[in-house]
Amino acid sequence: MTLGKYIITNVEVCIVPNASYPLLGKSFLNKFTSWSIDNSTKDLILIK
Repeated sequence: MTLGKYIITNVEVCIVPNASYPLLGKSFLNKFTSWSIDNSTKDLILIK
């Protein structure tokens, strides 16, 4: 999958019928050195 400037491989994705977005879990987040959530802006911050 491509997310911005990152190409992420070998992650599990759950696609739920009638859901608006696929779900990404820990297998996705483990591809990054660091990640955090900015609660005020609801942004996911990823550091490779």
